[in-house]
Amino acid sequence: MTSNEAIIEYYERCEVHYKMHWNLDESLALHYGYWDETTKSFHEALMNTNKKLASIAEVQTHDRLLDMGCGIGGSSIYLAKETGCECVGISLSEKQIQTATRMAHEFGVADECTFLVRDFTDTNFKDQSFDVVWAVESVCHANQKEKFIEEAWRLLKPGGRLILADFLQTKEDLNAREQYIMDNWALGWAVPFFETESQFKNLLKAQGFGIDYYENATDHIQRSARRLYLRFFPGWVGAKLYRLFNPGSSVISMENVWTAYYQYKGLQKGLWEYGIILATKNI
Repeated sequence: MTSNEAIIEYYERCEVHYKMHWNLDESLALHYGYWDETTKSFHEALMNTNKKLASIAEVQTHDRLLDMGCGIGGSSIYLAKETGCECVGISLSEKQIQTATRMAHEFGVADECTFLVRDFTDTNFKDQSFDVVWAVESVCHANQKEKFIEEAWRLLKPGGRLILADFLQTKEDLNAREQYIMDNWALGWAVPFFETESQFKNLLKAQGFGIDYYENATDHIQRSARRLYLRFFPGWVGAKLYRLFNPGSSVISMENVWTAYYQYKGLQKGLWEYGIILATKNI
């Protein structure tokens, strides 16, 4: 089990890492970038993720969209600027919500974007109040993925779309070494476990969702995964030195550094894939 407090601590303590290594101040993105043959920069790859998912979900100006696990608001701000849709972003972290609200003002979309502290498994919004539910690399944090799916179903209008991108384990049964790799990756990111593609689709279908689109986009995030892996080596040295001079510091920073290593090793061994899913509430 992963507590909400552990998730909040991870994102707030590791924000400095995203600023140093993940173009956070410019791109407002905490996700992997989507690379194709036309991508020229990491910032562009990060924006491509938003562009890709918005295209698949056919996000329109008249849509009301809920960004479940919005981080500092990057996707919502992008969508509001590019489509003019109304966006509501939620996060467990008050700090993230404050930053997202400030960024919406700076980017001129404060009227289109609202950011709130909420748990995406129990949002307290009214039934059928959104046209689109958006989740980028956030569902992995749920202890019970079906609780997220149930809440998305409740919140969507008939015909509403659930669009998500996340890390999916490629097989149910792992050997001891494979499990070690995946567990140590999950630990550093406050993830209780990674769901498999087949099981996640089964959970969607059991709720009543129709699956309209699935893309194994692993090839398109390889460069981002490698970028993260290459940050492991200087990050490990820096974390060691920091803990040497701050012996009472939290271990979470060192655990986060090791995720950069294990996520890439798991990818090389084919233990996970990057899945993009579009599901529709068909009633």
